[in-house]
Amino acid sequence: MTAIVRLTLSEGGLKVVGTRAVQFPEDAQVGNFPNDGVEGLAIANHSLYLGLEKDKNNQARVFTTTLDTDFWQQTGFVRVQS
Repeated sequence: MTAIVRLTLSEGGLKVVGTRAVQFPEDAQVGNFPNDGVEGLAIANHSLYLGLEKDKNNQARVFTTTLDTDFWQQTGFVRVQS
């Protein structure tokens, strides 16, 4: 399972303030293999980009989802698109 975790840093230390599980499209062929997790995250223009090192075919992949003001208030899966 892939999850996105939101952290805040204060004088009291690091605190988890949000989590969202990620749901990849079935046809994306993202498996549960060693070293196939999210390698990078980027945010631009209200979009969150997730870079994966490889899918089932050993191909690098980039997925995206909308990062709006309600993103962390939602409790369901984050559905990403390729």
